[in-house]
Amino acid sequence: MKQKKSAYAHLKYIVEEIGPRPMAGPGERAMAEYAARELRKLGLQTKIETFKNPQWVYEGTTLRAAGDGVSFPALAFFYSPGGRVSGKLEFLGLLGRTNNRRRRSVRGKICLAVNKAGENASGGDCALELERKGAKALIVVTEESDIDTKRLREPRLKKMPVVSISAETQRALLPYVGKEIVVGVEARTIPGRACNTVGIRKGRKKRRALFIAHTDTAPHTVGALDDGVGCALLLCLAERLGKSLPDWTFEFLFTGGDEYPGPPGGPHICMAEYFRRHGFEDLEFFLEVDCVGNVHVPNRLHTSLPAKAQAQLKRRLRGMDVYLEEYKGAGLSWPLFERGIPGMFLDSDYFLFVHIHTPRDDMEVVSPQRLDEALEIAEAAVRGVCSLPRGLGSERK
Repeated sequence: MKQKKSAYAHLKYIVEEIGPRPMAGPGERAMAEYAARELRKLGLQTKIETFKNPQWVYEGTTLRAAGDGVSFPALAFFYSPGGRVSGKLEFLGLLGRTNNRRRRSVRGKICLAVNKAGENASGGDCALELERKGAKALIVVTEESDIDTKRLREPRLKKMPVVSISAETQRALLPYVGKEIVVGVEARTIPGRACNTVGIRKGRKKRRALFIAHTDTAPHTVGALDDGVGCALLLCLAERLGKSLPDWTFEFLFTGGDEYPGPPGGPHICMAEYFRRHGFEDLEFFLEVDCVGNVHVPNRLHTSLPAKAQAQLKRRLRGMDVYLEEYKGAGLSWPLFERGIPGMFLDSDYFLFVHIHTPRDDMEVVSPQRLDEALEIAEAAVRGVCSLPRGLGSERK
C-alpha cells in the first residue's frame, strides 16, 4: 500500500521544487498544476480555471545614499511602479497621520514614514496622496526587525516607487535626513492570467462546503507560511475526507491572485471569478487556511457558526492545542461572511514572531508538529460541522 504524503512533505515540494509563486507567473502556474495532479490522484473532478489578473514582474530594489554610496536593504512593495529617482530624504513620522503630510511640502523629495501595526488600510491612500503632491518615492518602515512588504499594496500608483525597510534599517537611515537619497525599483505591471485550481467531490445532497488556500507569494519569497502550508494542508484534508460524509459536496479551491487586492471594497478577483463560475447556491459553510504551523505559536481557529455547530465544534476540538476566536471577516472568504454563510478561518498569530512577504518565510518558520496539529484541527472541525443531521442551512444567522 502506498504511503500517504504528509502535509510537511507537500510543503517541502512546494517550497523547494516550485519556490516563489508570484501572481500570474510561472511559479503560480506550477503550483496550480501540482495541486491539480494531487487532487486527480484522489479521484476529484479537477480543473484549472484561468482569469485575467495584473502580473507584477519584479527584478530588484536599490536604496542608497547619493553622497557616500552607502546601501541599505530594502524590498519594493507589490505593484510599486518601476524607476530610479533621487531626492532629499524627508521624515514624515507615522504613515496615515494627515497632519504629518500636510505640514510641509514633499515635492521632489524621498519620503520616509513609519507604518504602525493596524493602520495598513490607510497606507495606499497615503501613498496616492504623496504621489499627487509630487513626492519622488516613499520608504515605509515596519516596526519590527524584518522587512514586511504586505503593508502596502497599491496598484493605482502611477510613477512613485514605494519600498519597505526594517526598523533596524531606519535607524541607519535617519542620519541621512535632509541629504540626497537614491531609490530604484526594477519592476513593471503587465496584463497576465492567474489560476484557480478547483477539485470537487460530489455529494448526495445539496450541501456544499468550500475549502480555500492561496497558491501565490511575493516574488522574493518561497512563502512557506504564506500560504504553502495552507495548500499542503488542503491536499491532505482532501485525502483524509476521502469518500466519507457522502451527503456533502466538498470543493477544494487553490486560488491564485490572492496578493492582488482588486478594486477597493470588492472581493479579490480570484474569488469573484470563482463565484461567477460556481455560484453561492447551497453553499453552507467554508474553511479558509492560511499561515498555520508557525514554529513559534499555536494555531487558532476563527469561527462564525450557528450555536449548535459551535457547540459541536468545541466538543470535537476539546484537548487540542488551538485557540478559538470569533471570526469577524477577513481574507479571501470575506464575501462569504458578508452573505451570512457560516465559516472558519484557520491560521496562527504570525505577526507576533514571523513576518510574511519576506525572504525569511521558509521551511525554518514551520513546525512539522504544529502543521500536523493544524491538519487534525481542520479535519475534526469539518467532521464536527458536517455531522449535524440537517447541515447548517437551516441554522444560518
